[in-house]
Amino acid sequence: MEHILNLHPEPFDLIKKNKKHIEMRLNDEKRSKIKVGDTIRFISRLDNSELIVEVTKIVKYPTFTDLYNSVDQRLLGYDSSTGNNPNDMNQYYSDESISKFGVLAIYIKLI
Repeated sequence: MEHILNLHPEPFDLIKKNKKHIEMRLNDEKRSKIKVGDTIRFISRLDNSELIVEVTKIVKYPTFTDLYNSVDQRLLGYDSSTGNNPNDMNQYYSDESISKFGVLAIYIKLI
């Protein structure tokens, strides 16, 4: 099954450059349908360019803090020059939504 998700330019470019291997999302009704072996078509919010990835693994966490503390930050696209803070995800999701649904670490491989 193919899923279509929009992405901001920075994470889109990191996936394109093979520097980001985990996409973080809320485990809401839409994203809970994503399964290992599915494909995701990411569409850049900047210019509508597209990338297709295969889902290789999915791990559920209660919060983004739990996710951040459990994975190698490089898989999230961070390196020593970029700051990483789980509260950054609050610009996309409310604490109430995170509490209600939990979050996903969607492991991806560029096709």
